[in-house]
Amino acid sequence: MQNVVVMGDEQRLVVRNLIRELIEMNFKVSVMPPEVKRVEEFPDVPIHLILCLSDFVDFSLVLALTKKSKKQPIWFYIVGKISGLSVDEDNFLKKIPGFHFSSLPLDTSILKESMEFYEREKKRILVIDDEPIMLRSINTWLGADYELLFAKSGEAGIDMLFKHKVDLILLDYKMPTMEGPDVMQALRSNEKTERIPIIFLTGKNDRETVMNAVRLKPDGYILKSLTPQEIKSSVSDFFANRVAFY
Repeated sequence: MQNVVVMGDEQRLVVRNLIRELIEMNFKVSVMPPEVKRVEEFPDVPIHLILCLSDFVDFSLVLALTKKSKKQPIWFYIVGKISGLSVDEDNFLKKIPGFHFSSLPLDTSILKESMEFYEREKKRILVIDDEPIMLRSINTWLGADYELLFAKSGEAGIDMLFKHKVDLILLDYKMPTMEGPDVMQALRSNEKTERIPIIFLTGKNDRETVMNAVRLKPDGYILKSLTPQEIKSSVSDFFANRVAFY
């Protein structure tokens, strides 16, 4: 059972409804007002923190929570916004690793999937690449730390995603029959796969290729020419710093 802390104004009906839904889903829920002094009252265990923002929440709370997360695992689910923030404050808020929701009520199915993502010991990655040597190399580099699935074509990768849930797709940019951008477009246009993060794998590091990849707005790109350790670090950093908006 996950330890869930909800920081929000219980006078708001949407916050009360969220708390009720979480309890009905059998979560162990603690409720705290959105005050800086309450941060030190957190249980000394990994927690899922649902932070319900409003114009009455001071930005100093956000700073206190991120500082606290350096001392203990806190998995953030940030809901809503604070009006009147400076550009720097707004950028800081948007870059906090976690899942950001525009408003209440939350889609509890997405919330549950997000919590499962954090708690899964080994993240599951689908690697789509037509080069067998690249698939074998990635298996060697990442296989000890992640659960890996492999597909040798874009079509096979798409088919696999309807049978398995994954946390990340490493997608070859250049493939025969169905190139990486086409695979990405197909996945983004389907509600079952549109939220799966995608990182492009590319063997080319020329400006045009990199700019074309970035223009498609993937969740990142990795050059195949990087060292195995650099590729491992890129994947690890993605999971550690993942920011998702809903």
